[in-house]
Formats: sequence, structure tokens, C-alpha cells
Amino acid sequence: MVKVKCIQRFNDVTQPVEKMQRFPGAVWEVTEERAKHLVAEGVVEIVTEKTTTAKALEGLFILSFFSRR
Repeated sequence: MVKVKCIQRFNDVTQPVEKMQRFPGAVWEVTEERAKHLVAEGVVEIVTEKTTTAKALEGLFILSFFSRR
């Protein structure tokens, strides 16, 4: 299983109708094959601990930079 993060809204046809819509920022697990398909479609990115941490640190840096002004 691979964690993916939605980057563009789409309807996930593998889910029941109530859970079909995927919105940007949502994170969930899918099989490697499904992850490759969704990445190729341009609707998700694969989440790794390093990218999540890097983005969090970047966000903190930006917040600290603007709070000093």
C-alpha cells in the first residue's frame, strides 16, 4: 500500500457513491498499481515522510519570516 495525496478534485470510481469525491489535500492509502494510475492521471502525488516534513518545515519558515516583519 502507498499513501497518496489528492492535488486535483476527482471522483474515485473505486469507492461507494458516499465516499466517491476526493478533494485536494486528502490523504489515503491505495495499491501501488492504483497509485501509479492516479499519478499518471495527474490527480494525486505519492506522499513520503520526507516530502511531508519538507513542506511542513517550508511552511514554518514562511510563517516565521512574515511574523518578523
